[in-house]
Amino acid sequence: MAHELGMAILRGDFPPQTPLPREAELMERFDVSRTVLREALRTLTSKGLIESRPKVGTRVRSRDCWNLLDADMLEWYSRVAPPMQFALKLQEMREMIEPYAAALAAGNHEDRTRANLTKAHDAMVSAQNVDEWVRADLDFHLCVLAACSNELLIPLGAPTCSTRRWRSTRPCSMRSSRAMRTAPAARWPTCSA
Repeated sequence: MAHELGMAILRGDFPPQTPLPREAELMERFDVSRTVLREALRTLTSKGLIESRPKVGTRVRSRDCWNLLDADMLEWYSRVAPPMQFALKLQEMREMIEPYAAALAAGNHEDRTRANLTKAHDAMVSAQNVDEWVRADLDFHLCVLAACSNELLIPLGAPTCSTRRWRSTRPCSMRSSRAMRTAPAARWPTCSA
């Protein structure tokens, strides 16, 4: 039920700064019990979508309070946002994060992370179909974030995971991934040519 109500809020069925319908109406609309509804409302509160106040009720919070980097929220948003708009925003975010992450990975490397990067890149190169390539591309970008040795960057992989729905063009992404892989490799003295 949380995902249905969450998507309804993200879609604009319940605009920001407006109250949600009363519990009884929501229970009827979504055909759920009070317990299920309250659990869903707790979930949506934790994601920044809603807030409850005594004598005011439950209201949709302003968009700047929404935790859109939450994995569930990204999934829901990707289903209700205009596809091209969502893809472009996601690409902008990736273009901001990934070059810096590659630079961090170059300076904070370990043999294990270098091996993971190489394996993921090789899987992209040898992919036989788009699904294999998208999986390998996802693994590669998650490996770059892991190679940064900064646990605060790992959750930023959630938007990259959402890109499974948005298959970018292979030649462009392959050039980008090759550059991201070779930048750290240039700093590893043990890397083979």
